[in-house]
Amino acid sequence: MMTKTFSTCRKAIPKCLAERWLFSRPYTGVWPCFRLTYIILSTFLLTSCGLIDFDFNEVNEVAATLDLGRDTVYVMKGESYDFSPIFTPDTIANKQVFFESSADTVARIVGSTVEALSEGWTIIHATSVSGRLPDSCVVCVLPQWQPSERVYPYETVIYTYATVRGKPITDDMVIAAFCEGEVRAIGEPFEIETKDNQKIRFLRFRVGSTLSEDQEDLEDDEDDGEEDIGTNEVYRERISFRCYDRSRFDLYISPIRFVFDGKTHGKPSELVDLKL
Repeated sequence: MMTKTFSTCRKAIPKCLAERWLFSRPYTGVWPCFRLTYIILSTFLLTSCGLIDFDFNEVNEVAATLDLGRDTVYVMKGESYDFSPIFTPDTIANKQVFFESSADTVARIVGSTVEALSEGWTIIHATSVSGRLPDSCVVCVLPQWQPSERVYPYETVIYTYATVRGKPITDDMVIAAFCEGEVRAIGEPFEIETKDNQKIRFLRFRVGSTLSEDQEDLEDDEDDGEEDIGTNEVYRERISFRCYDRSRFDLYISPIRFVFDGKTHGKPSELVDLKL
């Protein structure tokens, strides 16, 4: 990048030479050749002296990029994720990166590793050692998925064949059933063998729920040995499903919803498709 213009060059040339040999003569005869030669030699001399600076390193630095590889990362509380910055072009000599977390109470950064401390989210800022190449990534910290210890009088059971982005689930994946934002069940893995000796992995969810206050009052008032109206009526809570992938540090949410009805859906021989 040329940091001084041609007018600056003219000021740096002695006035007598500039006026006599460069700028005052008409463009006739052999003078254009002398002037061109004079300009080339002057530019070379002024560059050597530092009066004109061609900063090629700055051009290369602007063309380079730093990429953390992810825009968003999901990490469960107590776990950690390692960033692997990618420089383009790969010929950059110094690839040292400085990291900073916008919320240290949610997740702190140690070297290039982010440690999940509490539920919430933070932004991890990464900057190259030169300070010219920045990138950032949002880290969402999920709470540990543990079903409530509360004892529920009713439950809906669902036998599912779960797939994530069209592929069967792996051992690094955990799928939970939620009601009102609360974890009600974790998918229990089972395997069945088909007639052609192929093993199919499926998940069983046992989702609990409770009676409403009005229905509980109805049970207390009518204790005559006959079936009470509403005894089997439960909250019509909606059951949703989420999958956490520990290998990819990603979160998948299923568009499928179930309405809690206290019944069993599917069975090992007739699994319900659960797509995430």
